[in-house]
Amino acid sequence: MPRPPRTPPLLPPSRLLAPLLALLALPASAQETPPPEATPKPPGFAVGARLAYGLPFGDSAAERPLPLEVDGAIASQVDVSYFFTPHAAVDLQGQYGIARYPLICGDETCRGSVLRLGVGLSYHFPSNSFWNHWLGAGVGVERFATTEDSPLIGKSTQVNWGLEFLNLQMGIDFKVLDALRIGPYVAGTLGTYLQHSTHLDGQEPSSTSIDQKAVHFWLQPGVRLQVRL
Repeated sequence: MPRPPRTPPLLPPSRLLAPLLALLALPASAQETPPPEATPKPPGFAVGARLAYGLPFGDSAAERPLPLEVDGAIASQVDVSYFFTPHAAVDLQGQYGIARYPLICGDETCRGSVLRLGVGLSYHFPSNSFWNHWLGAGVGVERFATTEDSPLIGKSTQVNWGLEFLNLQMGIDFKVLDALRIGPYVAGTLGTYLQHSTHLDGQEPSSTSIDQKAVHFWLQPGVRLQVRL
């Protein structure tokens, strides 16, 4: 009587995963023996351009949530940096964002902007590959303005001025050319508004200090391009 064919034994999961893990380990093993690092760039200037989207959190004043006043901001930024070592730099930053508004106001009725000016320090970690990561921190000032067209009172502009007392950034740079780098980054800014002013059509502007101050936060994911001069 013929014997039934034997079913081949199933390989244990560890045997199946071993080839996949070996493939994933190839890049890591390749980085263990990197090529010799290129000669570090001498101290000098760099210019950068960024594009990000800012998400608001916190309050513009006590019991006044900032996300109810603005949905976010499409922000462009220009950086001027001086590398006083091959990897550390002092940065001057200027950002202008076009504000986006909730449905209660709408982009056709309300328009505005977020202006940021600041100074900071950044450190770009040494790397032997085509990419490296960097960290930054700084301080600055912030201006948030909203202009609303109303059939009752005409055009009115509300402006908040304040301090940005902490700005943290981190990102990855991919080397495109010897002096050109581009990559994603994320920034978080912590600040408070100190002064509020109102501008109405046909009237003198009024300005007051914000007594019940609060803390707000902007989260900004984006992309940065930098050229070392």
